[in-house]
Amino acid sequence: MKVGFALLALAGAPALAAVHTATHQRASGNPLKRPRVKGRLALPPPVVRESRGAFAVVIEPGSGQTLVADPRSRTVGVRVWVGGIDPGWPPCSGGGQYPCWIDVLLDGHKVAHLVKNAIPNDYTTVLKGVRVGVHVLVARSLNAHGVIRTSYPTWFLVVRAPVAFRKLALRRDLILRGASSLVLRGRPGAPVRIFGNGHRIVSAPGWSGRLVLDHVEARGLGGSARGAYGIDVVNARAVSITHCVFQESGAVHVGVAGAAVLQIRGNTFGENMTIPVNDQPVTSDPV
Repeated sequence: MKVGFALLALAGAPALAAVHTATHQRASGNPLKRPRVKGRLALPPPVVRESRGAFAVVIEPGSGQTLVADPRSRTVGVRVWVGGIDPGWPPCSGGGQYPCWIDVLLDGHKVAHLVKNAIPNDYTTVLKGVRVGVHVLVARSLNAHGVIRTSYPTWFLVVRAPVAFRKLALRRDLILRGASSLVLRGRPGAPVRIFGNGHRIVSAPGWSGRLVLDHVEARGLGGSARGAYGIDVVNARAVSITHCVFQESGAVHVGVAGAAVLQIRGNTFGENMTIPVNDQPVTSDPV
């Protein structure tokens, strides 16, 4: 018996329909001023009210999200997904109920100018080179009659990567063959670090070994195309992926055969994963 396993869709990526009627208004005072409670960063709750008006909302990254910087550049790529609705049918939208465009502001500076994707109401990009520290993200949309709408600010944190116990940089796909196994075990606070550089960990036909990843930090595995897995192994004798962190990587797809052991536990998949996601789970790739 063969058992296939794919992790469920990204947490923090709700269907856009669920936020169509919610307008995120600015909190009182300066929304870009970093709020603090007893000297520590406080993430303010959004002020939400029901509305039939136009609006823009930052869906990813989720407020309070923590991303781990690439230790080589001390920066990280941040996947941004903005939803926009405009019932006023602005002519510049080509006859749709969505804004003409959306600007993305990072820490008060414009960093992206977005037009709609093939899927209406979705505006996506990846911000490269975001440095360690606390950041605030805001979306501004141009709507019917020249009206500008500003989203509620989203706060996220980029932290330094811990010192690696071991490092593995891929120069090509790592292909598991025959009965060979890949076992990488780090320690809490000292992970094994994989730099995928766009390559994958895959199994060849007939492979029957084990895949064990424990306290591993993987970055840059796979690509952004639909179905471009970062890890793709099947017919394994055993698969164990525990206490791992995946950043800027493709989906993880594993399968075991017969009475093999399959263990996926305690892992973190960053919101900057390069997995095609939109407002409909049925047309989005799983993690």
